[in-house]
Amino acid sequence: MQDEPFTRLDLNLLSIFDAIMAERSLTKAGLRLGMTQSAVSHALARLREVTGDALFERTGRGVRPTARALEMASDVREALDRLRTTLRQKPVGFCRETAERTFLLDIPVGIDVVVVPQLAARTASSRGLNFRISGGRACAILHELRFGETWLALDYEKPDAAGYKHELLFEDPFVLVARLGHEVLEGEMTRERFEAMDHVAFAWGREVGLSPLSQRLARLGIERRIRYAVPNLVAVAAVAASSDLAGVLPLKVARGLETVYPIGCRALPFEVPPMPIFIVWHENFDGDEGHAWLRGTLKEIAAEI
Repeated sequence: MQDEPFTRLDLNLLSIFDAIMAERSLTKAGLRLGMTQSAVSHALARLREVTGDALFERTGRGVRPTARALEMASDVREALDRLRTTLRQKPVGFCRETAERTFLLDIPVGIDVVVVPQLAARTASSRGLNFRISGGRACAILHELRFGETWLALDYEKPDAAGYKHELLFEDPFVLVARLGHEVLEGEMTRERFEAMDHVAFAWGREVGLSPLSQRLARLGIERRIRYAVPNLVAVAAVAASSDLAGVLPLKVARGLETVYPIGCRALPFEVPPMPIFIVWHENFDGDEGHAWLRGTLKEIAAEI
């Protein structure tokens, strides 16, 4: 009778445990799973009975896992990932002309301007294919990939967590952008001139220094006079086009936005490492032929833009 609790174990409890580990919050875990906070709390109580451990302790900002929960986490995560891989439908002989699929992607705002129009053009005749694209890059993107909320992401960084795959899509050099007719597009550009001009800059949240460009400039000891910090690359172009502020964008993004906004671009007066863009996905999708087709299509687009 000692093993009786395990013969009645509801596998949903493990999914709930995994979501709480990922979110460190019962409320956020419930939102991820489509459950109320009360239902999550009830499920956690049942799991505590099975394990004989509190598993999570309340803090002022959510919950903190116990030592026992930390021991369980990797085994539970691996078991659930294997189940997801086993149960995921694997279309045989995927054909984009006849398949009926909805692909979930996460593409940073600005990069989408370059990639998505090309993707739409290539799939115009594939009436059964639908694409749902979000642009909310955040620390949660790896969790969303693993839980299937996003199937594929484009990101500035490659993941270092187990279970995730990545490929370099392209590397994009940075260029200076400004409205057409702006004096900064003419004459000699020097580091001193660059540092003296007023800038509009892309920032993650309110932390300007966390963006890929800011980190590169900081390593070079280069400073900018940032008048406006905006939440995405498109906003950099929009503000530059309607003001005397200059901005810095990846070249492919700048070329794409030149078709929308009256901006021009020129080379920077110093060498800055280019911005890499990676395709990122969870290994759960490795056996999915439609997913493989999508990755291949994105690589073809990247080679042409």
